[in-house]
Amino acid sequence: MSWQAAVIARLLGDPAITAMIDDRAEWDELAPDSPRPAIMLQTISDPRPQNHDGFDPFRGTRVQLNCEARTAAEAQALLELAIPALVLPAVIGDVTFLQSFVDGGGSDAIRTTTGRICRERTDLIIWHN
Repeated sequence: MSWQAAVIARLLGDPAITAMIDDRAEWDELAPDSPRPAIMLQTISDPRPQNHDGFDPFRGTRVQLNCEARTAAEAQALLELAIPALVLPAVIGDVTFLQSFVDGGGSDAIRTTTGRICRERTDLIIWHN
């Protein structure tokens, strides 16, 4: 299992999150007309730390977590569920996650042909092997 698939599994493994989004958690793109609320993740940077003996076993990947909904309150509620689902240490399949960290955030809204989408976002430094 890739670490990206394991991140999705962590989110969809939380019953409160799946009650809000069903299985609508994707990497890189959500169609503007797809149902909301939903979660979109984007890799911002993925360094591969190494030393003279080779690559370190764990790396801190910066991931932008975007929680999208039809109202700002719903997007904020989803963000407040998603953060703790991703920051605590866990093992999913063959992927080990260390403690991760929240780093920044913001919000915005966009208009689409199907209505308004409100987005709460934050960057996470996700430590994984």
